Amino acid sequence: MKGKIKEKLRRFLSIALAALILAGCAGAAFADGSDASGTLNGVNWVYTAADKTLVLSGSGTLDASSDAFSTSAWNAEYVKIGADVDIKSGLVFNHFNFVKAFEVDADSKYLCSPDSMLMSKDQTVLLKYPSRNNEFSFYTIPDTVKTISYAAFEYAPLKTVFLNDGLETIEGFAFSNSSLLYITIPGTVTSIGQSVLAQCSSITKVTFEEGVTAIPTSAFDRCRNLETVNLPDSLTTIGDIAFWDCTKLKSLKLPKNLREFKGTPGRNMGGLNIALTVDPENQYFSTDELGVLYNKDKTLLYYCPNLPYTFDYTVRCNLSEYAFKGCENLRNVDIAYDLHIIPENTFNGCTSLDTVTLPATLQRIDSTAFNSSLKTVNYRGTEELWNLISVYSSGNNALKSANIVYNYSEEEEPEEITLTYDKDSNTVTITGSGTLTVNDLNKWSTAEINTYGLKVKIGKGINITDGQIFNDCSTAFYYMTSFEVDSGNPYLSSLNGVLYNKDKTKLIRFPDRHTTASYDVVECTVASTVKEIAPYSFASTGVTDVNLPSGLETIGDRAFYNATKLVDITIPDSVKTIGTGAFKNCSKMTKATLPEGLETIPQECFSGCKKLESVNIPDSVTKISYGAFTNCALKEINISKNLTVISIPGYTFAGCPAAVTVDADNPSYSADSLGALYNKDKSLLLHCPNFEKAFTFDISCGIEQYAFSSCSNLTDVTFSFAIKKIPFGAFRNCSSLKITTVPDTVRMIDSVAFSGCAMTNFYLPDSVEYLGDSVFERTPLTHFEFNDKIDTFKDIFPICKNLRTVVLGKGIKKIESGALGGTSKIDTIYYRGSKSDWEKINVTDVASALKNIKIVYNYGQTSGVCGDNLTWSFQPDLYQITVEGSGDMYSYDNVADYTWSSNADLVTGVVFGNGVTSVGKNAFNGFPYLTEVLLGSDVKNINSLAFANCGDLMTVAITTEGDTEIEYDAFDGHNEKFLLICDEKNTAAQAFALDNEMPLVTVSYDEEKKVINFKGTLTVFESVAGRYLAYYASRYPDAMYLHFDVLTFDGIKTADSTDGKRFECVDPDSEYLTFKDIYVKISVMKDGEEKDVTFGEMLERYENGDYDAFYAEIENDSGTDKSLVVKAFQAIFKPILKITSSIINFIKKLFK
Repeated sequence: MKGKIKEKLRRFLSIALAALILAGCAGAAFADGSDASGTLNGVNWVYTAADKTLVLSGSGTLDASSDAFSTSAWNAEYVKIGADVDIKSGLVFNHFNFVKAFEVDADSKYLCSPDSMLMSKDQTVLLKYPSRNNEFSFYTIPDTVKTISYAAFEYAPLKTVFLNDGLETIEGFAFSNSSLLYITIPGTVTSIGQSVLAQCSSITKVTFEEGVTAIPTSAFDRCRNLETVNLPDSLTTIGDIAFWDCTKLKSLKLPKNLREFKGTPGRNMGGLNIALTVDPENQYFSTDELGVLYNKDKTLLYYCPNLPYTFDYTVRCNLSEYAFKGCENLRNVDIAYDLHIIPENTFNGCTSLDTVTLPATLQRIDSTAFNSSLKTVNYRGTEELWNLISVYSSGNNALKSANIVYNYSEEEEPEEITLTYDKDSNTVTITGSGTLTVNDLNKWSTAEINTYGLKVKIGKGINITDGQIFNDCSTAFYYMTSFEVDSGNPYLSSLNGVLYNKDKTKLIRFPDRHTTASYDVVECTVASTVKEIAPYSFASTGVTDVNLPSGLETIGDRAFYNATKLVDITIPDSVKTIGTGAFKNCSKMTKATLPEGLETIPQECFSGCKKLESVNIPDSVTKISYGAFTNCALKEINISKNLTVISIPGYTFAGCPAAVTVDADNPSYSADSLGALYNKDKSLLLHCPNFEKAFTFDISCGIEQYAFSSCSNLTDVTFSFAIKKIPFGAFRNCSSLKITTVPDTVRMIDSVAFSGCAMTNFYLPDSVEYLGDSVFERTPLTHFEFNDKIDTFKDIFPICKNLRTVVLGKGIKKIESGALGGTSKIDTIYYRGSKSDWEKINVTDVASALKNIKIVYNYGQTSGVCGDNLTWSFQPDLYQITVEGSGDMYSYDNVADYTWSSNADLVTGVVFGNGVTSVGKNAFNGFPYLTEVLLGSDVKNINSLAFANCGDLMTVAITTEGDTEIEYDAFDGHNEKFLLICDEKNTAAQAFALDNEMPLVTVSYDEEKKVINFKGTLTVFESVAGRYLAYYASRYPDAMYLHFDVLTFDGIKTADSTDGKRFECVDPDSEYLTFKDIYVKISVMKDGEEKDVTFGEMLERYENGDYDAFYAEIENDSGTDKSLVVKAFQAIFKPILKITSSIINFIKKLFK
């Protein structure tokens, strides 16, 4: 009691102190909307109402106690801060809820304002986000930030904030009243202030990563859409009223190290239906099958959830404060334990509590223990003992008015509920006493019964509260045809085989679930006395027609769920309340008539009614809840002026083909000429209809969640608006959409944004900073490329069975366990970083999966360094890697360490310029399509495995005039047609060829005769570009002849080429066309005459595109058909001609 007085006094003093500060503020304060000014702690402030700007100047510091500006200044939209002003806390701007931008003087010693937000100079403290800055829907906290200040993001319109791993402190109210949808608190955070997410009305999911140890007081106060909270094993403490009024939070797993709820669990979660589970290793807490929370040995009951159905409970231990608080459906409680105290607020808010049975050992009932409802107290002691009990008068009025039964003794134990089956009548009889549960039905053996036409008799002691137990039970009750209730049953009755409550004001269950062909029409006329259709009363039945009475008031949750034969429904005007999912998945329903006077169409009301074409939306309707018409076939959607709230329209109308019309006087919505739904000023697209024919759409504004969801006929989208976010589910199930990227203005792609789309390739632009979960779920992707900003590869590809290759950017720091789980067919990961960078990535969760995946490093790199003075480049048009510079190349034990390695599958040729002196170890090991290597004039060493395992390698030309030392395994695994070409003075290369029994051609130049000599058998391969020929033509531009000892054209059959003719220079015994000891000269046509040209001139003609003008002639062989020679020698250049200008220009430039 004293503590409460002190708390009230503390609050009073705080208010008084604030008033004193305001009163002491130097300067004039004017009414809201007026100019104002003042001085505080050396800081001069001036608010100008005309431009809504607050300017802070002077020299001084404002801290958490400086909330002393005029209320007029709270209207500021722009805040400018001078160079000598320091701000220590976001609390300084606690009431500034209209700020669009902060602007700090560039010379400030203390502050800065990146992205228009207020931060400390070193960007370690984020002080305040401008709460009316609508430029972004999400924000990524810079890596430098250690502290998020008090109320930093209060009222911010952001949908999510990505917190950095180095963050340590989040101060109180940091995100309160913001528009966040979800957030993850990193494990580095060691301190979280109270009410950190209080009153975030849109938030649905919060994840605390491993390392967080405490959730603060009022952390999620009034987060009424919060559905999921993930708690780490490191968590030890949950603060007082952390989950206050989180009405959608239905489950929570308490981790193994949790040991304390501040203020008791009942106070924390009272009135909420949270089914708790506890890690089996937890040493402090345990639960029962209902989710009731106890201490470990169940000697103290902490918390009972507000179960959604009427229930009784027996207490067999001591009670904690607030243990049953807010259990609105709790009917009877038997405290079968000799406790002494019923603590304060134990049954506070138990509005349906009828009877409580108390032990004779009871000595005290604390305040507000019974404040809501209580008719009967069964007291096991005497009246004298009762009068000795200390009862706090405060909040126990219900106890005072209750009937007290003294000396109460229990009646006989309730008879166990049993089910018996009579085969002759095909009847199940349920007897015993108590409320029938689904477990009672499922534990009954049904092996020998005839389920078709089953009848059910209910004894006088059985109660049934709704139809869900028959919807959830085993198949034995799927085909029952009638209920019959004992007339002595005080809870239930039956009429025409239908189950009702006793006075027939509530229809509990219609018996027929599935029908055979003989039951094509199943009608039900509901009794005229009925006011309520209970939850699940017609769920999964075969009912085809239902006549509802005029006095009906309520249709319960999922009352007609999955009634797949119901064709239409007319709901009388007396109905004011329809429950969640009332007609969900009524797959044959074509028409529904809603009552005039209905204000809310509930969540998922007609979801999945895929044939539903007609539904009237009465003018009385002001709200359509989430998913009400998802995947319906509505032909028209008319939004009246009164309908001002549609929960996530894109999902609510997903898949509907109807064009939307909106009353011009509607204050919230508008529509375009196509029938797409927007907010009022058309700055946000809310829903695009699934038009019946293939269509494209231009996005000219922002888009909301699910905006194009289930638009199966959407084939393409264009973006005339600089969109920054692809929101949650935006293009979900757009099964014809094949876009391959998004605009480079996009910074965020939220979860399931492209789930179910048709793209096979996707490339992430550099602008994207965040990818949500399952973004590309169920797509036919075969190839995906990350950018360099995404730092986590997570489960974005579930059920992508065609995915083969993924490109990861240099920003990746972790690959999560689900990343590779959605497909077993990824065979290659291309990584833009180096092998050493890859080894720094956290791949612990996927180490096993990666064993079967090829990793290619340095992907996408087209140039780099490969020696102290060497560079390399990749020419994709030539399929060629070129090494230039001077000196030795680096050597590595693994080809993956070379920065060109990711181009291995693209390279057919490698060229080393003059000045390069060595080829490194493993340099091109395993390049599968490499066919030709050209080494410049200075290569002295070819190291181990340099060109090993290049199975297509057929031609290597070493142009060095001196010796080139070649390691014995440099060319291991080459093609069987391998040919080595080298200078005649390169004795080391020749020796290597002879030692390894390789075909060898040596090259020399006779300057006097202008002849380039090729000694040996030179084989021309159609798949080899012939870079060496271009090289020698460039090296000896004055040459006019080529001399070949033997020249063979691989692939050109001798018989086919000569047509049986005999030529002196052609070897008739060769399989392929082979010339022996021939000189070839090049001629061109000029002025109708042939003219001999040098090879330099020939190259010039190639460069100019005149390569068709040349003729190749064989000297001193009059017996050879000229056309045959031309045909054959053009084959030499055929591969070159495909890329001739590029290669020749390149060779001329490289070897000039």
